[in-house]
Amino acid sequence: GVRSKSEKESQQNISSYKLTNLDSVPLSGWLYVSNYFRVTEEASPMWHLKSAVVNILTSRGCNYNCIFCLSSKMHGNIPRFRSVENVEEEITLINELRRKQGLSRLESIMLDDSDIFLRDNFSLEKLFLMLKKQGLTYSAFASINNADENLIALGKETGLKTLFFGIETHQANRKRISPKKYFDDATARYVLNMCRSKGVFTCTSFIIGFPWETQEDIFKTTECMDS
Repeated sequence: GVRSKSEKESQQNISSYKLTNLDSVPLSGWLYVSNYFRVTEEASPMWHLKSAVVNILTSRGCNYNCIFCLSSKMHGNIPRFRSVENVEEEITLINELRRKQGLSRLESIMLDDSDIFLRDNFSLEKLFLMLKKQGLTYSAFASINNADENLIALGKETGLKTLFFGIETHQANRKRISPKKYFDDATARYVLNMCRSKGVFTCTSFIIGFPWETQEDIFKTTECMDS
């Protein structure tokens, strides 16, 4: 039969993750959320960011396919990245809109990418340096397996405050939630301690209550959290 207009639009939305040139996405959406800046003038303490903060997505897609996360369902499992120039253009627009509202310049950014380290090293260095040039502090989501000591050190020099790592569960359970994201507990401890040695705060997430879990699994996860 003939699909209704709403059904066609829904199908288009489902397949929109196939968009490869993210720089083609217009930034004009900010014009429709002008009150956003005033209602978000407070950052969560765990991010260690200043109050003049916004969330920015510099990439779409995640190749981990974790069973608890919809990122790969919404944006696909092939990571795609906006150019650093396009991100800088967005920051410029935000500052102009803030100025028109009588607000101070942007001070901090929460990078909402699934894993900031999925971007290639050269481009990530360029992004970090641009944020420093803009005088911004920033925090980001990251994965244990892709954490790079040199990039974390550069991040600290350019304004990186906090990295949020998904530890999720105890070691034996980790392959069940995402074989691609597997790492052992010793590696997790090493990365977290390395971040702290560089002066970068860390925050971690854990999940209790996967359908197959037993009480023993929960105890193992809480032991992992303590560790």
